[in-house]
Amino acid sequence: MIVGDLCPLPPTLGLLRRFFESSPATQLDLHFEALGGPAERLSDGSADLILHYVDKTDPNLEFIDLLEVRLIPVAADGILRFPITRSITPDQMRTYVQCVIRDSVRLGPSQSYHLVEGAPHWTVSDQSMLVRISVRRIKIAMASGCPAAATWAIAALRLNAAARARASPA
Repeated sequence: MIVGDLCPLPPTLGLLRRFFESSPATQLDLHFEALGGPAERLSDGSADLILHYVDKTDPNLEFIDLLEVRLIPVAADGILRFPITRSITPDQMRTYVQCVIRDSVRLGPSQSYHLVEGAPHWTVSDQSMLVRISVRRIKIAMASGCPAAATWAIAALRLNAAARARASPA
């Protein structure tokens, strides 16, 4: 089984726990992959099941929608040199470093997922590292007073915080 990079871990692991509590004799061989890797593992037969986004138009796939994941671009307040609006353009972001997750595709070419063409970028292995680097980079930029040092990243910060809040007992 492959768990993809965009699966929030608390609800995903909760689903697995409930399944294995009702099927204790089932053995699990769990792997984590990013971006196009889960679909590639399923396609090449090295995985029987993936928990990840899929192309719902692919007639070779059977799928069940388990949960919805929203991605939200984030930046620390005051980092950008222009007002934050819903209509920020790629040209406005071109001078900022993008922190992106490395695609775990092995056989085919890696796809570009919403990268700003020509912008500098850092590549990391997973969302945990993306969050750590993004938070650290924002803190450094704010402390140094250098907005150009800020990192623009997908909203793993809000996503992870929301998942932790749902997983915590009241």
